Amino acid sequence: MTDPEYGAIGMRQSQCSDAGIDYETSVIWCEDLTRAIIDDRTAGFCKMIADRRTHNFLGAHIVGERAVETVQLMAAIMAAGTDGGAGS
Repeated sequence: MTDPEYGAIGMRQSQCSDAGIDYETSVIWCEDLTRAIIDDRTAGFCKMIADRRTHNFLGAHIVGERAVETVQLMAAIMAAGTDGGAGS
């Protein structure tokens, strides 16, 4: 077990590069999230990796409070084959 928690789903950046996928990343820091601030648990981040052309998520790596539960949301989005609304 780690503290803060770590959860991951899908591809890493190195795997995308090795596969020749044109990808982009986005990082959300826990210190910018209201819930994390309220709980005084601001250590961590969520890094999402998406296909630059389709905007579909390829992977997510989360470090922080409730990371294991949060990564399940990304798993559902990826299983549905959606872009989480980013391409709308």
